[in-house]
Amino acid sequence: MILHSVTYRQQLLFFLVFCCTCLLLNSCGEDTCNEKYGDTFLAIEADTVFKDAAQSVQISLDTEVLAVLPESYFSAFDVVERTKDLYGKDWNNSWQLIDTLIVNTESITLTLKSEAVPAKNEVLPLGIHLGFPDRREYIDCDHPGSNDGYFLDIYLDLENIDDQTFRLRNFSWDEILNRGGH
Repeated sequence: MILHSVTYRQQLLFFLVFCCTCLLLNSCGEDTCNEKYGDTFLAIEADTVFKDAAQSVQISLDTEVLAVLPESYFSAFDVVERTKDLYGKDWNNSWQLIDTLIVNTESITLTLKSEAVPAKNEVLPLGIHLGFPDRREYIDCDHPGSNDGYFLDIYLDLENIDDQTFRLRNFSWDEILNRGGH
């Protein structure tokens, strides 16, 4: 009978392969936060736009959202304060023009700073970018890896018709899932 001695190098290699296998198996769990539930925002529609008593313009958007997410999820948003998107490209981000922003399960309401209101017969292009937290902190779900991020990009043109009447044009929105690392 021949006995083979196992060298330290072979033991180390076996240990590394074992650890990598365990990590891979551990990160292959089912994603019940995204695959099961889908998008956060199901529909967003422009509702109203008006000038308030402080001469600021208020824009209201109606939302239809994923019903399982609580109100606290939507109030935990962050305004993305960058001039480049996730890929390093320039984008229209108007965060400096926002006075207040309220997000809940039924609407998004933003008030522009009074100095940001476009002059009569002018159009102001707006880009609003919001970040929302990982769902697993708010509902019973899980996914492998680190925290996911959900981003909502809203674009519209605000047209000043006659200093009291405003119109929203070219309204669009997009939701982006940024999966956490594994």
